[in-house]
Amino acid sequence: MNIGLSKQYALTKRVTRLTENGFQAKVKGEIRRKGVPMDHADIDLSLIVAMTPERVIGLKGRLPWRMPSDLARFKKITTEIGVVVMGRKTFDSILARNGKPLSGRQHVVLTTNPALFTSHQGQVWYATSLEEVLATIGVLGGRACVIGGAEIYEMFISAGLVRKVYRTIVHAQGLAGDAFFPQFVREANKWRLADGVLRSRQHEKDEYESSFWTYEWM
Repeated sequence: MNIGLSKQYALTKRVTRLTENGFQAKVKGEIRRKGVPMDHADIDLSLIVAMTPERVIGLKGRLPWRMPSDLARFKKITTEIGVVVMGRKTFDSILARNGKPLSGRQHVVLTTNPALFTSHQGQVWYATSLEEVLATIGVLGGRACVIGGAEIYEMFISAGLVRKVYRTIVHAQGLAGDAFFPQFVREANKWRLADGVLRSRQHEKDEYESSFWTYEWM
């Protein structure tokens, strides 16, 4: 999928219309300065997820476990990447839990009605399609991490855009949930295990044992 320069201008204008300030104006100016089309091959896209062996990732908009070790890992990885991509429900859950967006990270929120959102200017960008998300990531430096929820994971996995997966397995058999990580079957033989931590209780306050795995697309 190629996004031409003129279309990129239009998408950027649409995405930022509710968050126009010095930061967004500077970034849009950078697009004009570069003067080149953006291709999704230029996007360095990762995905991070914590799930049970049965692929449970959530219950009633919350994580159904208490795992400080995984939260610390999530913060470290996403802060290093700098841009997080999510759906509106995930963004709502972050605001409900923290009262504000995640510190030190730009947010790209995929929603069908960005007109509902007018706050957090300079830190939160809104998009209504996959193309708009990709255009926004390109504006913000070309690197991002998908953080959920289930439908957003499915969208990016199906599109074949993810290059790295950070996966935590929470070893809690039979845990109830109403949100599930999709089956990940994209050419399994082309994923390389890059790093891992075997099953153990990573933090004294972790509710369950866990294991961490990082996979890279070859």
